[in-house]
Amino acid sequence: MANNLTTIVSSATKTVEICRDKPTVIIGERINPTGRKQVLAAFAAGDFEIARTDAIAQVEAGATMLSPRLTGEAILTVGSAFHEILHPACGIIAIGPFGCMPNRVAEAILNEKFTSAEKRASATNNGGVPALPILKQDRRLPFLAIETDGNAFPQIIEARLEAFCLQAKRLHEEMLQARAKD
Repeated sequence: MANNLTTIVSSATKTVEICRDKPTVIIGERINPTGRKQVLAAFAAGDFEIARTDAIAQVEAGATMLSPRLTGEAILTVGSAFHEILHPACGIIAIGPFGCMPNRVAEAILNEKFTSAEKRASATNNGGVPALPILKQDRRLPFLAIETDGNAFPQIIEARLEAFCLQAKRLHEEMLQARAKD
């Protein structure tokens, strides 16, 4: 793998470069919704309803795959993946510590079930069917699970990350085309 390889991920408002010469970048993280101004203001005022509402939506989105009685990280990871995909996310990366059982449970479920058909079912069970044409065809949605022990990622993980970015980019382009037709 080339040492000077750079991956560029962009949205309508931001472009991020990922390469070995630059620091690690967190593109988006929704299980703990820090960084949103309204959340920070609410937390400062002692109001935690925003986080509670997000957590409930995530658990409901994952409830068809994993029992909500199994509390903790796994249901939040699965639920947030289904809750966020296609609005606003074009792909989901689950990064967890090496050997973390909740992360492995979520990875096993999402590797098997992270499809447009399951997203349609999840949306239907939660009161609404998304009108995105992307969901009409059965397909796997961009997902990558990575375990880390703090060391640099091996080449195989870098290759998987590049493939994931390509899949997410293609999905993003399809989403933009679908919105342009509306």
